[in-house]
Amino acid sequence: MAVSLEAREPLLDHRLIEFGARLPERMRVRGTTGKWLMKQAMRRYLPEDILFRPKMGFVTPIAAWLRGPLAGEARQVVSGGTLARTGWFDTQRNAVVLARTAESAGVSLVTVHGRTREQGYRGQAEYDTIAAVKAALRIPVVANGDIDSPAKAAEVLRLTGADALMIGRAAQGRPWIFREIEHGLRTGQALAPPSVQEVRSWLVEHLQDHYGLYGEFTGVRSAR
Repeated sequence: MAVSLEAREPLLDHRLIEFGARLPERMRVRGTTGKWLMKQAMRRYLPEDILFRPKMGFVTPIAAWLRGPLAGEARQVVSGGTLARTGWFDTQRNAVVLARTAESAGVSLVTVHGRTREQGYRGQAEYDTIAAVKAALRIPVVANGDIDSPAKAAEVLRLTGADALMIGRAAQGRPWIFREIEHGLRTGQALAPPSVQEVRSWLVEHLQDHYGLYGEFTGVRSAR
């Protein structure tokens, strides 16, 4: 928008958030245009040079505020003790506390990636942390982290007692890992890898869907 201030509104109606989350991708993004549905709805009310104008910076004096009247609050937020209690550091973990808080707030399911913010993707996922969260909650817990094979999936379920698994990076370039894990957990046997013909058909189907969403001009370039 031409003249607007982006903010995070904690009192935004949850029904609007739920509606937006259910929208299919094609109604949120068309080609290189984001917020597509909202812009279409506002087209009769706003000129296109305002509606489709790129985001621009604004002159809200954040730096002056943080060095002036908000300096004390800023120092408190970034102090070592405060950040440690958030669970970012390896020496301070609060996954169980956060999970219990989420459950008390009405969350129906929790997914845990067994790493701290400080750890990033280094080292090994901490399955004992996930197990502690599972033991502390009544709602379902999903385990995530370093799950890259049917054998590892079975091990993580055994170590954590989790109700389900979430696969992340291991699915990049290998989307058939889900059927491999499902087959391995169900039968205890390894599933034969997909044939070249199967992979080719999946790739072509994916590309066609990609082009259908973004159009030929943008789709070909972004798919590269």
